[in-house]
Amino acid sequence: MKEITFKIQDKELEIAEAFIKKHRSSCGSKHNLTLGEYFTYTFMPTGIGTAKTIKCNLCGEEENITDYDCW
Repeated sequence: MKEITFKIQDKELEIAEAFIKKHRSSCGSKHNLTLGEYFTYTFMPTGIGTAKTIKCNLCGEEENITDYDCW
């Protein structure tokens, strides 16, 4: 079995955590879901780095959290 692992840099984690906090208080207050059901992370490998986004599954808003300084 092969496994692929994606990493989130410190700066990217800070942006993602702020996004999560914002959407937990606004979108999450309307629903009774677990954290895993609220958000989807997307990792898109490119030739020079991996683009990363986080999406709120409740309102559909997405944010690019990619730290391009790490490319």
